[in-house]
Amino acid sequence: MTPPGLSSETIAVWLLAAAAFVFPFLAVVAPLGITVELAILGTAVLPFVIRVRAWRHLPVTLLALLVALVSWAAISSLWAEMPQQAATATLRLLGIFLAGLSSLAAGLALAPTALRPVRIALLAGFGLVAAPLLADQLAGQLLTDWTDLPTRLTETHPVKRGIVILALLIWPIRIMMRRRFTVPVQGLAIAAMITLVMFGHSSTAKLATGAGIAVTLALMLAPRRGPGMVGALLVAATLAIPLAASHLPSPRHTFQHWTFLAPSAHHRVTIWGFTAQRIAERPILGWGMDASRGFPGGDQEVVVRRYVEGVRVAELTEPVLPLHPHSAVLQLWLELGAVGAVMFGVFLVWLLSRVARPPAALRGDMAAAAMAAFIMAAGSFGFWQGWWQSSFWLTAVFTLLAMKDGSAAAGLDHTLSPPERNESLRP
Repeated sequence: MTPPGLSSETIAVWLLAAAAFVFPFLAVVAPLGITVELAILGTAVLPFVIRVRAWRHLPVTLLALLVALVSWAAISSLWAEMPQQAATATLRLLGIFLAGLSSLAAGLALAPTALRPVRIALLAGFGLVAAPLLADQLAGQLLTDWTDLPTRLTETHPVKRGIVILALLIWPIRIMMRRRFTVPVQGLAIAAMITLVMFGHSSTAKLATGAGIAVTLALMLAPRRGPGMVGALLVAATLAIPLAASHLPSPRHTFQHWTFLAPSAHHRVTIWGFTAQRIAERPILGWGMDASRGFPGGDQEVVVRRYVEGVRVAELTEPVLPLHPHSAVLQLWLELGAVGAVMFGVFLVWLLSRVARPPAALRGDMAAAAMAAFIMAAGSFGFWQGWWQSSFWLTAVFTLLAMKDGSAAAGLDHTLSPPERNESLRP
């Protein structure tokens, strides 16, 4: 029941605002709680979604792709090594998708003029988390020997997951600030966010942010063709990554000769090489949903050593596939085969085709967000992990709401919803 004096639309706005404020805090303090946040948000806005039939605003193509993916994941449990585990993972993924779609539908059904609290909440939440982190990092650089910088920036750190999520949020925040702040203020804020990531402890986040910046600059030169080129690049990467991984040298060779890799990065290369070999054994159907978690032979350990002038100077013991491949692309190929990879490629084509529809000023930020998310997904974490999937959903929701906010609203009408279905409500 709606509280007296409050419309369901107003409640939905403040629920989204609360989620926007909490998201950066959870990312840094308790990233696993992001799954709970999305579940609460998706459930809490459901009365509004049902009352206004907000699902009509959801893109049919997106719904079809998600249904196809979940259906194929369920079917793959028939040949999975552990069918019960595969079925459980599919149900968990379905729950995340439903919560994400509910949250997205609620945002799409709201009028742009109602979204000011969401914008303020996300900016405030990000700023309150990022400012002390940035201050701590800068102080650490001043007090620590800079000659050890490459090693320190790639080692495991308690807020590594948080930095990755904060890096994803750079682009929706940039969109929100674009029409609300002066150019100098925008520049200082963006520079601070980039510095936070570049001095952070995630090499994948740095690479993704750098690629996002490059895409933004490229689309300034080619605003019309740029999104299509980015889409083609991401699809090509989806197809090429397993092939490239299959040609990686042995772990012993890379540990001896690729001395630029940190231990964690070398382990990831070992995992990718093993995963590519297993993909080649079942390239079409894959090994079944969530097969990575208990993959046959995945707990096998490889001992690698490095020698300098015949003297052993380093040694590592690495399991060849611990829980997941640390790459969304390789995990899709391994578990769902070429069928799942094609679905992912179709999703990328659809997504980047929508990026070409907003005003030219926003296309760079949207394409950069897609590129950054792809790189971070392709190079870190297990793709089906609840907190990681939920992070993508929340980032997508806030990115779209950022576009819809204020005078940027016109760009959203042709980004997701067909014109005849875009019946925004005004609370």
